[in-house]
Amino acid sequence: MEVLPEGQAYLDAVRFGRIDTDVAYFDPAGAAPKLATGQAPPAPPGIDGPDVGSMTNMVAVVAAVLLVAMLVLVFNFGGNIVLSAKEEAPNVARARRNQRSPGLVDSGPLTDLQTILSLPDRRLALILLARLALVRTVAANGVLLQDSWTARDALRHIPKKQEHLEALQRLVLAGEWAQFGNRDVSEEEFVSQLQNARPLLGGTAG
Repeated sequence: MEVLPEGQAYLDAVRFGRIDTDVAYFDPAGAAPKLATGQAPPAPPGIDGPDVGSMTNMVAVVAAVLLVAMLVLVFNFGGNIVLSAKEEAPNVARARRNQRSPGLVDSGPLTDLQTILSLPDRRLALILLARLALVRTVAANGVLLQDSWTARDALRHIPKKQEHLEALQRLVLAGEWAQFGNRDVSEEEFVSQLQNARPLLGGTAG
């Protein structure tokens, strides 16, 4: 800044006073000086944030595409799933019935006693003996066997007054253990069960 002679005289006069000489005093009668502050110019305006409206539209479009894709899958494969479930339902029910039927009741034609006694496999012989005794006892009481019955169902339909009923119950239980538990049967056990079951076989060989 240029100091005029009048200003220099003023500075010399107040140099040793209490007036701050570092402050620039301008002549009020003169022209206004240029104010150069040395400050940096203001920064340009920042970049605007994301357009919320555009993002909302994009989300809506994506959701609509996903919904259409799901509807296509349902229409294309939903019918197959329903048909498959309907087909499997009878199969499941049939499997449950098969698991429920032990086989001592509905295993085909009865094996006669002589054939049972001649079997070397005492496990199989005991199973067939239990079936023979059970079916004959049920028939002797006028009870009609049902395909859905288990051996224990058949036992429950035998009157309590039936003679040797406890022996029959033990024989049927042993037959179930041998058939479904894959348990071996000794000769001694087979002979014991046979002797207890003979009164139920009617004293005939077949």
